[in-house]
Amino acid sequence: MGNARIARPIRWAFYLLLLAAIGIIGAGVLIVFAFVSLGFSNVAGQGTAARRAATRASASLFADVFRVYDLDTGAMPSSLNVLVPKYFARVPLDAWGHAFVYARQSDGSFTLTSLGADGLAGGRGENADLVWRFSKPPPGTGGGWIMTEESDAAK
Repeated sequence: MGNARIARPIRWAFYLLLLAAIGIIGAGVLIVFAFVSLGFSNVAGQGTAARRAATRASASLFADVFRVYDLDTGAMPSSLNVLVPKYFARVPLDAWGHAFVYARQSDGSFTLTSLGADGLAGGRGENADLVWRFSKPPPGTGGGWIMTEESDAAK
């Protein structure tokens, strides 16, 4: 009988401790959620700059893939679709969700273009195009394709 009297306060203490732990964990989750929300709103305020930076990162990824493709085949790809599935699971999109435009130029170089927020050629501000040119270095200098950003509006 003496054990029954002790068991009830211990049981209540256990339940109170469990309730307190759940409350602390819940408060922690709310605090983390608040910080994450503030972080996302800060990135949202930097929309155009953040999307341009993400699109530049995608262009750098393309540059690396183009170099590997050139080593594998001895040429640049005829289109971005030939990079699937060996180099990409699917062709990456720019940060606005638009397809990149890939074109061969008359001088033998290639351009990769993001058409900006509106997905249309030209534009200003967030709608300005981002253009990268890929060209071979002069003969005898060695090295692979050189990537240069050409769009003034993007800088």
